[in-house]
Amino acid sequence: MADTLAPERLEAGERGRLVVSERAVSRIVEAAAAVPGTRRTSSANPRTAAAAVSGVVDSVLGRSYPDVDCTVAGHRARVKVEVAAVWPVPAPQVAARVQAAVTEALDHYAGMTADDVSVVVATYVTDQPETTRRVL
Repeated sequence: MADTLAPERLEAGERGRLVVSERAVSRIVEAAAAVPGTRRTSSANPRTAAAAVSGVVDSVLGRSYPDVDCTVAGHRARVKVEVAAVWPVPAPQVAARVQAAVTEALDHYAGMTADDVSVVVATYVTDQPETTRRVL
C-alpha cells in the first residue's frame, strides 16, 4: 500500500513548467542593471543642479533610473533599460556592462534567453555626496 501513495520519480522536465512573469523579469533586469558606473536615481532626490532640472522633467514624466521595459515570450525576452551613469564613465562602457549583466542574470535567475538587450544612458549624475546648505 505504501507504494501506491509514493509519488513517481520524474525527470525535472517532466514534473511541470515554470512561467516567469514580465514583472519578475523586470525586477531581475532592474537589479542586474546596478553595475559599477551606474546609479539608482529617484526624481524626488536629485544630486546636482543639472540633475535637479532633469529631475523636474523626470518627476513630471514619472521617471527614475534604471527604467525597464521588457517583453517576454516563453523562455525568451526583449529588454530595454535606461540607466543613469556616473560622470565621467563613458556611455559605451556603461552600456556594455549593463547589457552583459542583464543577459547573464536572465539566463541564471529566469532561465531565459535575451534576444535583445537595448541599453540607453539617459542621464549622467555626479558621484559627489549631496551637500546641505546652512542659513544663519
